[in-house]
Amino acid sequence: MKPAKWFPAAERLSRWARMSLLQLLLEKYRPSEIAGLCGVSVQAVVNWIRSDLHTPSNTAAVKLLEEAWRLGPERVKEILRFEMRRHISDLRKLGIRL
Repeated sequence: MKPAKWFPAAERLSRWARMSLLQLLLEKYRPSEIAGLCGVSVQAVVNWIRSDLHTPSNTAAVKLLEEAWRLGPERVKEILRFEMRRHISDLRKLGIRL
């Protein structure tokens, strides 16, 4: 898929989902390789891993999604489905039914 196709999904991802994608990539790549893929510094990737205050940007999330899909589309689908169920649950708690 083209990266632009991933943007609508990527911009809505929670920190949990972004970090799940990152963990998937860390099974195959070093932080320095992920930094190159995402166009960020190695320190940025280390900060994502070590700190709850740092999260991959929408642009980086697009890259994470794109590469994670290439490596394991079924695992990406699981992450996205979980996100969808979480959002639906949050809406229901607000009294919004789909």
